[in-house]
Amino acid sequence: MDYMATYPKSTVRYYASDMILHVDSKAVYLVAQGAKSRITGYYYLSDYPDPNAFSFHNPPFHVVSKFI
Repeated sequence: MDYMATYPKSTVRYYASDMILHVDSKAVYLVAQGAKSRITGYYYLSDYPDPNAFSFHNPPFHVVSKFI
């Protein structure tokens, strides 16, 4: 969204937070007929530094599952 064109006197503010980007990914070779490999990725934000302590309050914002 381009608010600067609609509201020319607006400002953008950024605030620091304790959120950490976590990425869980896997790549597997020769798992499906006709496909060379499969990749999966699960991207989410959490305020826990340990990726094994998943926070259910923050759902993933990007999920990738693809056959190559």
